[in-house]
Amino acid sequence: MVFGFHETRNHWSGSYHPDWVTKDDTARYSTEIFRPISMSDGLSNFRYDEFLHDLKERIRNSQVRAALAVNRELVLLYWQIGCEILKRQQEQGWGSKVIEKLAKDLKREFPDISGFSRSNLLYMRAFAEAYPDEQIVQQLVGQFAWGHNVRILSLFGHINERNLE
Repeated sequence: MVFGFHETRNHWSGSYHPDWVTKDDTARYSTEIFRPISMSDGLSNFRYDEFLHDLKERIRNSQVRAALAVNRELVLLYWQIGCEILKRQQEQGWGSKVIEKLAKDLKREFPDISGFSRSNLLYMRAFAEAYPDEQIVQQLVGQFAWGHNVRILSLFGHINERNLE
């Protein structure tokens, strides 16, 4: 049985009542209020189906919002990593060997994450170089999946063989 309230069996009446209902309250209310919801009742089925549909829609909407939030954070993280690589290359003269070592070390630390390959680190660098302003990344570019950002960069010439060496 499905009940509309949290209910317990009250021994004094022999019927189901919500926990907060006293014996005096039962005299004031119709027993119909405390009747269990029957799934064969057409109105209850309609309410249940509507409720289930609403829950499914809310769950799907939450999943989409969560995926978008994760994507924004991932793109921002990749941009920040790219900025750090650019900065260290300029300040410390890092070359491609350091990026290879970085890729191996990150892969060892995060074996289940595939986003830290040498080529992806170079994409991060190119991404940071193409979009030096964090506000642009947060407001606009972060709305696209990482793969779409890489494709946009390659279409507009920000990523080519020269950038990836």
